[in-house]
Formats: sequence, C-alpha cells, structure tokens
Amino acid sequence: MTVVCFIPCGRALQFARRGILCATPAIQADRISLESDDAMSSLKWLKHAFAVDAAAPRGPTAEQSAVIDRLCREIVRRRLTTPAVIYLEMSRPLGFVAAQALHFFTPLISALTDSEGHRHFAEFLESRHAIDFLLDRLHAIERDESLPSRRETEEARRESDHTP
Repeated sequence: MTVVCFIPCGRALQFARRGILCATPAIQADRISLESDDAMSSLKWLKHAFAVDAAAPRGPTAEQSAVIDRLCREIVRRRLTTPAVIYLEMSRPLGFVAAQALHFFTPLISALTDSEGHRHFAEFLESRHAIDFLLDRLHAIERDESLPSRRETEEARRESDHTP
C-alpha cells in the first residue's frame, strides 16, 4: 500500500525513509524503501543542498579589483574611511542582499555610471568574503596615502628645527 502525503520539506525526508511517497514542491520523489542500497544514493543530491562557499577567501578578478581600487581610492580621497568602515561592519550580514539590490537597480544605475564596473562590483559583493576584502583594501590605501603626508610633516618639522 502506498501512502501519499502533502507535507513541508523538513519532514519529507523522514517520510521518504519510511517508504512513503512525498509530494512536496521541493521534493518530487518516488517511493523509497530502506531495503534497497539505492535508498541513500538517491538522496545524495540532498548532501550539498545547503552548502556554502569554502572557508578560504576567494580574491576578486582583475576587473573587480580595478573597480574596488577605484572605489576605495575615492573614499580615501574624500576622507570618508571611518564612516565607510563603520557602515561596512554594520552591513556585513547584508552583503549578498546588497548585491542583489545592485543587480535589481542595474537599469537605473547604468544610466548614471559605468554599467560594466557596476556589474563587476555587484558580482564581487555576492562573495562571502567581499566585506573583509573591502575593509583590508580601504586600510591599505589609507595607509599608503597617509605615508607621504607623514613624511612631508616630518621633513617640515626637521627643517623648522634647523632654521635659526
């Protein structure tokens, strides 16, 4: 006797293991019996259903890196590094949502900016480690930009000490 039930996806696997046909939107499975060796092999597709990116950070492509550098240099040039860091840290969990919003608003934004750069930046934000890379790049550019001004300040101080 075959029993057909309409259940939420979370319980579908339990019923499938018992040999009950589950008719859910996500799982359209045939009757599965535990007596056969194919019972677990037919559920292999479920193994990686909720997989996420690897733990190792993936760097941006060359096009993405050029767009990120241009954005970070503009932030540092306007001296908005601290507010940018605060904003990026606060919005860290919403990085993927922000990327999807950028994709959604592509027609509007492409009228105002470079559409290819915008697309590369949106694709970069989809990565789990995008915010960390942006923060590191902002700090590196700020450190590089501040080094010449520190040298100039030290040289001016030395010159003023040597003048009578």
